Amino acid sequence: MKGEQLKFFDFQENKRRKLSFRISLDTLIIFLIIVSFAIVFSYILGVERGKKLSPFGEERESQALILKPTKSVHEDTQNVRESLKKSERVSRRENKKKEILSGKYVIQVATYKNRRIAEKEKKRLEEEGYPVIVSQKGDYLVIFVGKYSTQEEARRHLRYLKNRYKDCFIRKL
Repeated sequence: MKGEQLKFFDFQENKRRKLSFRISLDTLIIFLIIVSFAIVFSYILGVERGKKLSPFGEERESQALILKPTKSVHEDTQNVRESLKKSERVSRRENKKKEILSGKYVIQVATYKNRRIAEKEKKRLEEEGYPVIVSQKGDYLVIFVGKYSTQEEARRHLRYLKNRYKDCFIRKL
C-alpha cells in the first residue's frame, strides 16, 4: 500500500507517459475552412468600413447629404462654379449659333449611307451647339455644320471639329 501511494506522486512515471495531441485530417480541414471564412468575413467588413470612412465612397456622400442640413462654404463655391460653367457653355453655344447662321460657308463633317446613324450624329452635333444641315446626295446623307459668313470663322470651328471628324472640310455654298 505504501508503494501505491508513492506511485501516485511519482513524477518519473508521468514523464514516461507522453501527452499526445492528435488531430484527425477531417478536423484539421474543417478548422482551416472556418479560419479562412473568418479571414474573408473580416476583410469584407474592413472594406465596407473603409467605404464609409472614405470621402470617395457613395455611402459617405449620401450620409453627408442627410446629416448636413446646411451647405458648407466649399460646397457653395463649388455649386457657383458649376453654374457659371453651365451658363458659359450655354452662352458659347448661343454665340456659336449666331456666328454660324449668317454666311455662305459650311463645314462638311461626315457622309453616311445609313439614315439612323446620320440622325444620331446630327443630334450629337446639335447638342454641342452647332446648327446642322443634312442633305441627301444620291444614296448618301451628307452632314454639314453651320453657315459661316467668312472662311476664317469656318476655319476656327473646323479646328475643333477635326478632333472628332478627321476628314471634315470647308465648302462654299
